[in-house]
Amino acid sequence: TVSLCPDAYSNGMFNVDVNDYLMVTESGKKNAERTRMYAGGNISVVGFPIRPEARNYYLRQGEIRQELGIEKNDFVVTLSDGGYGIAKMEKTIKKLSEGGVPMTIIALCGTNRALYERLSSKQMPSGIRIIPVSFTNDVLKYVSAADLFCGKSGANSIAEAAYYGVPIIISRCITYIERKIKNYYVREVKGALYIPSATLASRRILDFAEHPEKLEKYRNNLESIAGQYGSDDISDFLWDRIEKISDTEVKTL
Repeated sequence: TVSLCPDAYSNGMFNVDVNDYLMVTESGKKNAERTRMYAGGNISVVGFPIRPEARNYYLRQGEIRQELGIEKNDFVVTLSDGGYGIAKMEKTIKKLSEGGVPMTIIALCGTNRALYERLSSKQMPSGIRIIPVSFTNDVLKYVSAADLFCGKSGANSIAEAAYYGVPIIISRCITYIERKIKNYYVREVKGALYIPSATLASRRILDFAEHPEKLEKYRNNLESIAGQYGSDDISDFLWDRIEKISDTEVKTL
């Protein structure tokens, strides 16, 4: 039996009696090993299990932008407040629209239909374009098209941006688990910033839009992660473990 924790650090929810406990970060593994609760300390590190469709958009930003009607050299920021779209996106967009810096804003509204309708009818200043997106199963396309991702510290959404090498502004942490995820990408990977104020986050986005070269160091720091997630190494790991267990049983017999 196997349990896989998709968060950067483990928590009690995953402390169940299994043969193998899998984590997606080395630092998370070391932290969990100190307690020896998880599978008795039998912990291994595997890649984040991002779905195979993610590869369809990897290293294809120019093509994806063309498909979305975005100019190749536009500055693109993708905003996401999670599946429910109920945090700081609207205020952030208001501040960006007042900044006078040309950019394309992709607003992932999730299930918040009212937000999607308001943004769809919102008049933006010249040079600033907004692309509202209601709930979609194809969210990876909009993340891969971005120069910058801004959203709450969910394990999936942050890992998806990191997979595409897109620098991140983390705007909100709802749980202590999300705070740990934030710390991992901000302090260890150094591919993200934590700016919980919509006003301050919008100022940083505007600065990046005017000076995109400032994103380069975050992009470079994400190179160790970009393109390396997936389920292949997890299935290979499990296959090897099953073979070893089978060999041991045969020798015992």
